[in-house]
Amino acid sequence: VFYELTEPGDRALTLTFLDEAGDDMRVLTSTPEDEAPSKEAGDEEGKPAPGKREHPHPPRRAGVNRFVWNGQRAPAPAIEVDPLDEDLIGDFGPPVPPGAYEVRVRLGDEEASARFHIALDPRLDVSPETVAARQELMLRVFECVATCHRTVTRIRRIRQALSRWSRDGDSTGPRDAND
Repeated sequence: VFYELTEPGDRALTLTFLDEAGDDMRVLTSTPEDEAPSKEAGDEEGKPAPGKREHPHPPRRAGVNRFVWNGQRAPAPAIEVDPLDEDLIGDFGPPVPPGAYEVRVRLGDEEASARFHIALDPRLDVSPETVAARQELMLRVFECVATCHRTVTRIRRIRQALSRWSRDGDSTGPRDAND
């Protein structure tokens, strides 16, 4: 995506990728804070902490900018509350199928859009039915991963609440066998 910006100032930049039906598939935002290199405590290279995702930020410089979208939907929600050191699924988002799409570029109150087409790799000799079946399977797997992440997050929140409840000494709450 090529786009030209006037002086961005302190306004947020948003790129929204939409499918043929006009539904959002991926929203990427960039703010002035995203441009400053940030370092986590103890991280000399400025890389995100283990388990913390770093999403791409579209450039928001005055003049012509270029952003390359990887053709994937938004990743599954991260597991929150006491996350593991490594997220096994990472930033997996199922790729979009061949078809017509649109991108909207928004900087403050200014907005522009453009339509584009993603074509099937011409080196592949597959039927449209095969492409559709693959896409359906990937979306089902993706939704299962997203559901698992939401469930783990909910279980961890419940565990934290129960832990706080038992530590607070509430006589009406559940007790550990060691109490």
